[in-house]
Amino acid sequence: MKSSTVTRLSLLIMLFPLFLGIGCSTFRSIYWESEDAARSVSEMVSFGKEDMLRKRILLVPIKNQAGIKQETATRITGTFMDLLAKNGDLLVTPLNDVEISSSDLSSPQYGIVIDPELVKKAEEKYMDVLITTTLYPFDVKTKKSGIWPFRKIKKEIAISININVLDITNGTLILAKTETRKVKTDYDAAEGQEDRWEVDNEILDEEASSILKTHSSDISDALASQPWTGKIKLADSKSVMINGGKDIGVTEGSIFEVFDKGEPIQSANGKDYSYLGQKAAEVRADEVMQEYTLATPLNNEILKDGQLVRLK
Repeated sequence: MKSSTVTRLSLLIMLFPLFLGIGCSTFRSIYWESEDAARSVSEMVSFGKEDMLRKRILLVPIKNQAGIKQETATRITGTFMDLLAKNGDLLVTPLNDVEISSSDLSSPQYGIVIDPELVKKAEEKYMDVLITTTLYPFDVKTKKSGIWPFRKIKKEIAISININVLDITNGTLILAKTETRKVKTDYDAAEGQEDRWEVDNEILDEEASSILKTHSSDISDALASQPWTGKIKLADSKSVMINGGKDIGVTEGSIFEVFDKGEPIQSANGKDYSYLGQKAAEVRADEVMQEYTLATPLNNEILKDGQLVRLK
């Protein structure tokens, strides 16, 4: 009896690492999506592999639909950038040379729409990820609290910030999420503005910072699960250029796998998601510059502009 128990325990100990391996990497969902988020199906070919390459992030100034002062909006954008920059795996660059419209382009009511001009700018700057942020109009309601004759009327303000995180290389939406915080303030009946909030910058800064901490953590988690993916551009008959260099951690001698871009998969709600196609070749990094790399095919394969690469 004792021997049988020891045998079963030994078997469980031997199998435990296998269970962990299956749970952590082998079985990955092709994609998942909810009311708040969507993830690229490019994960289906990553199998949890960590390539240690950093990702270039282009952060767009916050879209100010709440009508707050410009200096306040700029301060909130700066807070978000500082939070993202704490992750050493992200190279965060602010997009300063663009004017952001306050029009509603990203409300879940109308679906997620990202300005194509922003995507174009991200591509021109060799960015891997584009992040847009929207401060929605404040939702203000009056709430009664306490019992008569000590009943009070308070204003309840809902502060909501939305983010959209777009993978520039694959054209897939990595994350789309809205976070909300609710605060209560005194209500002055003499003001006659039950549905408006005279913004208290101290409250707004505190709540916005709380929201953006959650967003930055979610972004870090989402990007950590996806290996860096770049593109190649034909340089000459013997070499290709990869849009990643010393800044993201590429070193001379690194081997990259080259893939064709697979056919997009359409999700249940109609969105298209891309994934890696068939492996076409392997290339070796011969000259690594600050922002790009010159690489040579290992077996003299004929490569094409726009093929995708990942560190082997």
